[in-house]
Amino acid sequence: MTHIVDKYITSKSQEKKVLIKYSEFILLIILSLLAGYTVLMEVNQDYYVYSRYYDSISIANPLGKEIYFEYFYKVVASFSKLVLNLEYEIFVSLLVFISLSIKFHLFSKRVYSLYLKIAYLGIMYLLYESLQIRVTVGLAFIFLAFEYRYKKIWSLVFLLIGVFFHYSLMLMVPIWIFYNYFIDQKKAIKFLIFSFVGGIVFYHFFLNSPFVAQYVDGRLLGYINRNPDYFNVWYFPRVFLLAILSYLFYANINKNNFEGKDQVMIFMFIATSYFILSIIFYKITMLHIRFLDIGILGYYLVAMNPNFRNKSLIRLVFSLYLICEFLVRTIGMPTLVVKYLL
Repeated sequence: MTHIVDKYITSKSQEKKVLIKYSEFILLIILSLLAGYTVLMEVNQDYYVYSRYYDSISIANPLGKEIYFEYFYKVVASFSKLVLNLEYEIFVSLLVFISLSIKFHLFSKRVYSLYLKIAYLGIMYLLYESLQIRVTVGLAFIFLAFEYRYKKIWSLVFLLIGVFFHYSLMLMVPIWIFYNYFIDQKKAIKFLIFSFVGGIVFYHFFLNSPFVAQYVDGRLLGYINRNPDYFNVWYFPRVFLLAILSYLFYANINKNNFEGKDQVMIFMFIATSYFILSIIFYKITMLHIRFLDIGILGYYLVAMNPNFRNKSLIRLVFSLYLICEFLVRTIGMPTLVVKYLL
């Protein structure tokens, strides 16, 4: 009798899991279509740039008109248009579905996964999946590469897909090499410092070199803030909370008994490294935001880990940060204050 009851309970549990997965699959399709057809966002300049480029793809011109998009993205778009014959909105919906599926998969492997999924949808989905499609797909594959870094070939493939979908993710390459091939930590740290500093110097050389200026994304020049007295007060509480969160991660990791410590250390390193880079480049708005947002996903994948000491405090600080992000990104608090109070 007990065996029959246990079997019945197991069967019900499995049915519940299948129902949850099926419901999540349907939700992902709906969210992907909403983003692809810009239902939740106003049609904006980025939409016109992306859609007009897609429309310019033809048999005579398979890579479309000359534009700053990465060539890998151009190849994917060309395949979609010329081989699959997809409308632009369906093409974007497919990319969003891939991006969200990967991120939901990563969140599902962590404690309080539902909380992480809701937080991501409430804060970052509108900006990334509905607008900055290249970087959000690239970012998903980058973190997938680190999640499965022990499967070397697949990990490398995921890494390259991410980097060639958006070149801003190139700084992930030395981090990947560090955690895959360097055993001596002192040498690894020196290699990372050289890679970061060398990469930044090399990038700015290209930015200012007349010979290669045509190959650099000229939009960067338009994002440089020329007012030396400028200070965005809305970034201060978020940066302050991330600084506290970074400290709490490193101060409360249990070095002797921490399951999955290597993986947590990778995401902690990514989160804090890109957070520091975002502060360094705060005068260049596009770089500041890009570095910060790359780091944020690292915080998402670490903050809910159950093995931290003082995990309640870590989750509290993380939740306060999410509230700040929601107010600024989703609600548009800065705009509301300027419009109604000032």
